[in-house]
Amino acid sequence: MRLNREQRPVEDREEHDEGRPFAPGSGVAPEASPPAAAKRRISLGAISGTNFLAPASQTRVKPISPDELAETLMDRADVLPVADRTLLLAVYGEGRSFKEMGALTGESPHVVRCRVRRLVRRVLSAEYALVRARRAGWAPTRRRVAAACFLRGLSLREAALELNLTFHTVRLHHGAVLALAGAEGSGGGCGR
Repeated sequence: MRLNREQRPVEDREEHDEGRPFAPGSGVAPEASPPAAAKRRISLGAISGTNFLAPASQTRVKPISPDELAETLMDRADVLPVADRTLLLAVYGEGRSFKEMGALTGESPHVVRCRVRRLVRRVLSAEYALVRARRAGWAPTRRRVAAACFLRGLSLREAALELNLTFHTVRLHHGAVLALAGAEGSGGGCGR
């Protein structure tokens, strides 16, 4: 027995969607399913059991423990804006719940949880680590754009408005940082 496109059981000798009979060993195979490795769920542990979808090439080989996650976040939080750093320290450093943080900030727990997820995703990204470690050696414009986009989480348009630069300039520097992070992650270019 197998499933057709509508996920209904179909007997092996029945006709399938294209009108051809399917029989084991007849040389007519059912349609191939999409590759399972295209996307895979990864868990960041301490985020209340939430799974994030990431391309298979970006998944961790070794799962990270909640303690290691909290330690990494606390180490990297030094360059975050004050409000973001305070939220991460409260949730991961002091163990406060999303509900409790929502009551303190006047936001719903769902909004706080989404904000923390975005912060965690940003702080654990390769781009964030690269900008945090290497921005001092960059040209002033690239440093400002990288800090606005990757450290503070502004969109390209928001960064352009705040830094009084053209969108095109911001996009070019943003792309350069992405290229540097990609080259460093693949072992070429920047070195470690």
